[in-house]
Amino acid sequence: MNILPANMRFGAGQPVKRLQDHRLVTGKGRFIDDKPEDGALWLHVLRSPHAHAKIVSIDIAAAVGMDGVAAVFTGADLIKDNIGTIPTLASFKRPDGSPMTVPPRRLLAHEIVRFAGEPVAAVVAASRTLAQSALEAIVVEYEVLPSVVDGSRRSGRARRWSGRRRPTISSPR
Repeated sequence: MNILPANMRFGAGQPVKRLQDHRLVTGKGRFIDDKPEDGALWLHVLRSPHAHAKIVSIDIAAAVGMDGVAAVFTGADLIKDNIGTIPTLASFKRPDGSPMTVPPRRLLAHEIVRFAGEPVAAVVAASRTLAQSALEAIVVEYEVLPSVVDGSRRSGRARRWSGRRRPTISSPR
């Protein structure tokens, strides 16, 4: 038995008063993007337009030479600085009981891009517009490789990761 009057009850089926909505719908919300701290730097990421391609070359010279650009990074820079891969848990087992194959996941693509939108280079600059301009100055030459669009009709030539063993379907643990 609930002793509270109906207008004071809280729970399933009851409306919840949201305090932030008024300022957001009236355009009075405040966000970190509106006024960054003085001296804050902006990061913009250049992403691959290809689903599968070899990175032939990346020319960052024009971007590095621009005023206000603090740094430009590529996958080769991260390898050179011994920046490791993103940890990935092997959460599935293969049908034979062995652990699933986990490809290395890098912050920035190195030598090959494996999906459209994979990060290829990153620019750190003093303002958003400087970072965007420097990003547009980077020239990447790709050699487009065959890509898998439909896994059920995959040709033998298109491989998602060269270190992979034979293709199998994994099942959850």
